[in-house]
Amino acid sequence: MGAPGGGVREVWGADKGVIGGNVGGAQDVHAGDIEGAIDEAEGDGEPVEGLALALNGGLVWERGLGKGRVDDMEQQMRGQRRQRVRQARGRGGKRGQAGRRRPIRRRRLDNDLLVDDHGAASVTCEWILANASRCCTLRKGDVMCDVTNCDRTTGKSPGLLFYYPLYMSERGHKRKRSLQDSTDNLSKIRMALSRLEALKKEVDGIEATEDELHAISEHVLALENILKGAKKPRVTSSTVTSEDLKKAGVTRKRLVFEPAKVDELTKALTTNAKAEITDLHLRIKKIYARVNMDCEPGSRMILDAILLALAEIASLEQRSVAILPEMRVAPGEGVQIAHPVSGYELWLSGNVDYAIIEYEDVSDHRARLLSGGSRDDAFDIAKGRLFLVEAKHQQSFVSHIPEAVSRAIALLKSTKLAEVRFCLSDAQTWMFFILKSENGILTYYESAARRLSRDVVETSDMPLREIMQLVCEWLRPTATGLFTFE
Repeated sequence: MGAPGGGVREVWGADKGVIGGNVGGAQDVHAGDIEGAIDEAEGDGEPVEGLALALNGGLVWERGLGKGRVDDMEQQMRGQRRQRVRQARGRGGKRGQAGRRRPIRRRRLDNDLLVDDHGAASVTCEWILANASRCCTLRKGDVMCDVTNCDRTTGKSPGLLFYYPLYMSERGHKRKRSLQDSTDNLSKIRMALSRLEALKKEVDGIEATEDELHAISEHVLALENILKGAKKPRVTSSTVTSEDLKKAGVTRKRLVFEPAKVDELTKALTTNAKAEITDLHLRIKKIYARVNMDCEPGSRMILDAILLALAEIASLEQRSVAILPEMRVAPGEGVQIAHPVSGYELWLSGNVDYAIIEYEDVSDHRARLLSGGSRDDAFDIAKGRLFLVEAKHQQSFVSHIPEAVSRAIALLKSTKLAEVRFCLSDAQTWMFFILKSENGILTYYESAARRLSRDVVETSDMPLREIMQLVCEWLRPTATGLFTFE
């Protein structure tokens, strides 16, 4: 897409999160050239919701302010703008399919710089970099600075393009969420860092004088400092993705149960355990017969029944079991994990749906775990521990794995344990995990899913026996050779 004088080379639509164009030939480009290109993009069916563009480092024009924001001066200038657009586009004034154009509005960037829609004012690249926190796209906050086009003699950029926020919605203004504070903008930080790395590689291959390389390096370092000065991505356990975990250096491997060893566990049930599982089996069958299982409360009835039976089976003469719903696993603002090579960092926080604690059955420990006081001592008191994450019905079962793993990481980091065992379940499907920290590398081992659905429970109590014994083993590991890592 072009304009007279080669002014506009590219335009990106709002669907890509970047709105604007790369401008060259400052003496030949006017605001109308840019507006004509944007109108052409709209005529091709790409919605352009807003744009702020800098020519010679100054703000040229803004688009997308909406109705009710046009002042008298803009009303008078509209006809002149339309004429410039017709001339720039060379199409005799024919419009695209974009419909009625929205107004152009001039803005004072700061107390010292007022620019008009011809880009009369200019600033240096250093000014742009120093104010980069104010240069962003309308909706996502992407930082775009083309420092390679700077004139190495004057320090000015004939083709420098940057974005300035046009407006903020009422809701967004109230929230005042910055680029660094928004979990929605993690991809933007990563994108900017990748562009920085690409720029470094490009510069490495340039044969230039020492002064030229020094000028470029200053701009690169300034941008790098801006990016590194941003807050590290903070996510809750419920928002973390598998891609986040991979980028932070967390690896996944398989955990494979040995069928013969699982059979040995079920055959070694104590008399008390057999009685509890028999009662539990009947209770689950009644729940399936009476309760709709399409939502979490139905599944939670089964989970609660299983955990209560676990507490009865695992409690011995001198040890007891406490169940702590909604247990916070990371103190303060969360725990940090980082990729050992790339340095990519995450901060994790959140609660586990159920923490199961085995403890010495003394009155002080019981009071600390079951009374209404603080739970800060729970993991210090624990002789055995596991936690269970409930998979919600709104999403697929496996989509909850990153959530469960991130909570295990938070627990492992905050308690300085060598490994953490945990389960993921929606009552009908069960998966078992072990998280280990080995030589500074976090690895989680994931089992195959085990079913405890309505038809399975109606057919036999053996799947329930196996799951109950595995849950007991996860709370208090005793068996050897029960599984292998692959």
